[in-house]
Amino acid sequence: MKEEEKRRYTGEDFAPVYPLWLLFPITLLFLVILLWFKLVYRLKIIRDPELEKLPPGPAVYLGNHCSMLDFFFMSIAFYPRRIHYVMSNAFLSKWWGPPVIRGLQQIPKSQFFAEAKSVITMKRAVKKGCSIGIYPEGRISLTGRTGYIAPAIGKLVKSFEVPVIAVKEEGFSLRKPLWSKIRRRGDLQVECRLLFTHQEIQDLTAEEIHRRIVEALDYNDNERQLRKGLPFGKSRRLFGRAKLAEGLELILHRCPSCGRELVMESSGNRLFCGECGFGVTLDEYNRLTPERGGWPGESLTSIPDWHDWQAGVMRRRLAAPGYSFSSPGRLTLLAKNSFRAEEGGPVKVCLDAAGIWLEKDGVREKAHQTGEPGPGYWPAEQKETEAAGDRGADEDKVIRYFSAGQLPTVTGTLGCFVDFPGVDTLYRPEFNDRRLPVFWMQAVEALYAGKAENGAKGCPG
Repeated sequence: MKEEEKRRYTGEDFAPVYPLWLLFPITLLFLVILLWFKLVYRLKIIRDPELEKLPPGPAVYLGNHCSMLDFFFMSIAFYPRRIHYVMSNAFLSKWWGPPVIRGLQQIPKSQFFAEAKSVITMKRAVKKGCSIGIYPEGRISLTGRTGYIAPAIGKLVKSFEVPVIAVKEEGFSLRKPLWSKIRRRGDLQVECRLLFTHQEIQDLTAEEIHRRIVEALDYNDNERQLRKGLPFGKSRRLFGRAKLAEGLELILHRCPSCGRELVMESSGNRLFCGECGFGVTLDEYNRLTPERGGWPGESLTSIPDWHDWQAGVMRRRLAAPGYSFSSPGRLTLLAKNSFRAEEGGPVKVCLDAAGIWLEKDGVREKAHQTGEPGPGYWPAEQKETEAAGDRGADEDKVIRYFSAGQLPTVTGTLGCFVDFPGVDTLYRPEFNDRRLPVFWMQAVEALYAGKAENGAKGCPG
């Protein structure tokens, strides 16, 4: 890496203002986005009057992560102040990732892992007078509700010793759900308020800061929609009304009637089981209604309710003796030092009550024969890999082992893949069954919840 790029990554060369050559295109882009969302989605940006009293200088901006456009609206709300966002370093594997991160001086970080290098970069940027934007949840919400926020955010924010501003978005997860290909129209709101002053941040403990951050960013788009009577479903395709339920099986895969997993399918406004035929319809208020009769058991009248029911079933199955599950996929390895993609070949993702592991034939032997890291094997992670052998898995085939409670959650792309973060590598299995990514996301969360209920500590990032 060139010396100039290295200085940017480590925070030694951060600039608190936009370069002049970027000012015009960024201003024009923000104006177009703001006008479009005000006209089409009736966007409201509410700013706390206390923000106007803040003296010039760096600040930390915290937001709830509910859409791919979150950073746009945080930037628009405080333009022309420049905000350096903490971004997943998985973006470095995309063609546009390196130019955006380097050109706009964003801060790459491994998701759900404590990373000293990223923390040092953030602190150096703040000392240079730059403001930092952080989305503590680490991934976009699947159901339009606040996700897991690691307690470590309290200690991190306290260490900056600058004002903290909360930016809460509401309605954005309903405009374009992660599971849907269509956009819906409805009311959107961005609320910005001062959370901590410089003096308050010094007087509070890390635990108190974490609690108040969770409270400030707490949201539930489904409840807000029903409470205010806001329909989200008036978008149309070229011909006819949008099919609201298309893709819903990517997040709701288990049938509440027959209990089978990975069986739900969608068509138009319908979500139905491909095995027993049980079906529901989705309306513009995101309410689920059975097509015939009532609910076979618990009433799952909203997407979050159904998603929570799935999570409960997963936890109960993991608690039952002898439960295990596996699914085939195709593995891609992304090395964190360069994020160069390497084909890992066919892989089997396995689950039981002790953890999740990735298996592939011949991986270990190849690594030992060459003396160098082979595809899917990284010596820095050998300790966790060998843990699978300790509990009965075929140690010679194990690529990576994640013990229960090691990760609070994982990210990925619904319908495609999940990302399992490692110390030096990002493991990305891609599945043929488009319903599997959410299954593995919920499996990780169920393992973490089970450890928490038993009083064991996990490893939040």
